[in-house]
Amino acid sequence: IEHAADVHAAGAVGGHHEVSDVGKTTAYLLLGFMVVNFMLLWMVNYPDNNIRKYVWSMLTNTISIYLAVLMNNAGRDAFERVTMGSKEEQQTQPNLEIFLRFVCFVSTFCLANVLCYGCRRFNLSSKWLYASKILIGHIVAFSGIDLFKDFVEHGNREMGKLWGAAAGCLLMIVISRVIARFVRDSLFGSKEGVLARRDGCKTPKWREAICEAEDDGCSIFFSYVMQSLVMGHAFGAQTVENPDAFSTHLAADTWRLFFCMLGVIVVLVVFSYAQNTVNAHAGEHAKLATSGYRRSVTSAQIGVAMSSSWLALQLFFLMTASAFPSQSHAMIEIMCAAVLTFSAVVGIIVLDFIADNAAAQAGGSQEVEEGSSEEDEEEFEGPAANRAQPYMLHGHQMPHGFGKVIDMFGHHMPARGLGQEMGGMTGIQQQQQQQQQQQQQQ
Repeated sequence: IEHAADVHAAGAVGGHHEVSDVGKTTAYLLLGFMVVNFMLLWMVNYPDNNIRKYVWSMLTNTISIYLAVLMNNAGRDAFERVTMGSKEEQQTQPNLEIFLRFVCFVSTFCLANVLCYGCRRFNLSSKWLYASKILIGHIVAFSGIDLFKDFVEHGNREMGKLWGAAAGCLLMIVISRVIARFVRDSLFGSKEGVLARRDGCKTPKWREAICEAEDDGCSIFFSYVMQSLVMGHAFGAQTVENPDAFSTHLAADTWRLFFCMLGVIVVLVVFSYAQNTVNAHAGEHAKLATSGYRRSVTSAQIGVAMSSSWLALQLFFLMTASAFPSQSHAMIEIMCAAVLTFSAVVGIIVLDFIADNAAAQAGGSQEVEEGSSEEDEEEFEGPAANRAQPYMLHGHQMPHGFGKVIDMFGHHMPARGLGQEMGGMTGIQQQQQQQQQQQQQQ
């Protein structure tokens, strides 16, 4: 209290007092949160279904990343504190620390299988399965990134050891995926990939979710390793995992990073073209989402694409630091995040507008329906025919509450029921009639 009184007195005498970087950063964060919240309220109520879906997807991934970082850091620190003691003791045992990070990464792979199977075992809805898939995929990614960072920090930041760490991480990803697939096939049968198609089996949704979670996590992990290799070759191994490496950067560094990002984009284009060429001759392996070939190629393609995003983030940071050299490191990161978020929202609106115009010129507009598909819900919540259907009266769709009233009283109506007594039809009957009319027109 005395210190606060002294500061207030000094400000009153001098007419002003200096604002610290922490106070300025906090003020900008509060203002930015308020603006972002208003913008999100507008975006989630946007008239276009596609934009609403993509905005909710962006929010889902953002929240999932925050939760994954917090959960990964909390679990890792607690595990290391129990096994290795204090931070000072951990620094004296680098090999043991790397081994514990490896154990954490393997544990997240096991957790992905357990969570997705648990959703099926306890008959949870597909929303729980989707949330588990997204969250555990990010946890796998960040646990792998932590492991790679330990490799780099204890390898004295040499390019040879950097490549060795990258090769070791890639080998670890392959072995973990093979073992996880072998365990699933041993416990629940071969219901993934080409073997399932040949046996006439359909891959369960929970196993598809496991494959997607592993692919997402490995793709993010691989992309981070790839951008570290690019940064190491472009600016030296000392810049990898070193936040102060670009504190005194030059304009040439910005241009060099820009051309590195363009090079990665060129690699992505060539890789995508080669993938389309090979897919034309790959047969069933390219069509099945759970086949080993499809998963490997897709993970590599997403990894290359996301590595360009990592490089773009670094490039934008350098450009912002050059434009505002007097700002602190934390403030520059906040400015980058704000501009990139705004750019993402604008990009969603512009790209959807272009897609709608292209669909209109092609003869029809196709909008993505909100919510999960009937096939996804059917596995968890029973057949689609048992769920509520829209009720139609004189060609107008009525609310579900009105349909419930019809269901409640219709069973007591003689012969035809209330829906038909009022001259209307239920949603199922309306759909059947529309299908018959379409067949006649065809």
